Amino acid sequence: MESNMFNSTPPPATPPPPKETVREVHHHHYEKRGGFWRLVVGLFVIFVGLSLLAQNTGWLGSIDVWGIVSRLWPLFIIIGGLSLLSRGGWVGGAITIIAVIVIVGLVFAAFVTAPAGEVKTQNFDISKGQGVKVAEVTLNHGAGGVHVQGGSASLVSGNLESTFATLETSSQVDGEIQYIDLEMDSNFRGIYRKNPNELTVDLSNDVPIRLNIDSGASDLRIDLSSVNVTDFNLDTGASSLDLILGDKATSSRVAVDAGASSINITIPRTLGAKLVVDGGLSSRNFQDFRSVGEGKYESENYASAQKKVEINIDAGVSSLNIGWK
Repeated sequence: MESNMFNSTPPPATPPPPKETVREVHHHHYEKRGGFWRLVVGLFVIFVGLSLLAQNTGWLGSIDVWGIVSRLWPLFIIIGGLSLLSRGGWVGGAITIIAVIVIVGLVFAAFVTAPAGEVKTQNFDISKGQGVKVAEVTLNHGAGGVHVQGGSASLVSGNLESTFATLETSSQVDGEIQYIDLEMDSNFRGIYRKNPNELTVDLSNDVPIRLNIDSGASDLRIDLSSVNVTDFNLDTGASSLDLILGDKATSSRVAVDAGASSINITIPRTLGAKLVVDGGLSSRNFQDFRSVGEGKYESENYASAQKKVEINIDAGVSSLNIGWK
């Protein structure tokens, strides 16, 4: 009985539970996916921002960056597709390289080497409506040249000479006021320096006019010396402005909101002028004006003048010259 007790086999030991395999996840592995195309998108956005900044400071002259960007937005869709292809092995990589070459070629051809198109002339002539005593003329223009002057036999007339744009005109009489809109419809194909876009607007000398101009980067020559303009409002980008005022209106107002621009204003001696300037002007030359407060000036003859004009200017880094005739 004792022998059986000592010779008994001990029960087998319980095996340890299997070790659980722990897989270490490296987050940087996932962060690298698509990193190249994130870099491309980031660089593209920075490039667009720098281009807009260069336009607002006048470095790009008459090139309308917004107009170019508005036609390049499909590139974001293409970049998204290429980002997906880049994960598909060597086939996706090869397609990506070919697509990039094609994109670069198309952009280069569209915005750099595009030949100048044929210049077409579009004339317009708008007569004064019955019973009209005041006209409000609104002009929306892209990049290029704008020349406004008096001497029209009609209320408003003129022409557009352009290789890529057309002009839509509308006129509506409401009581004693006639509203005239001149809207440019452009189909841009190339750099504006290679494609002329010149608009000439002739205004009546007899009817009081409120003139509004919304323009891109332009060369603006506005001669109102013979026009009865009571209000003149200009909103423009990086432009060159030569403005000659007249003295037909007893009281008139001028408002200029501009980017980086060169602004030259000529005032007849018969007017007394008040000037309000807001903006970081790089240079200013005000002849026969005295300061009456921060950013406010009055001409020497302001108190005694029978006719007056108030000029408000909000501009970026610009040069402002005001002289007399």
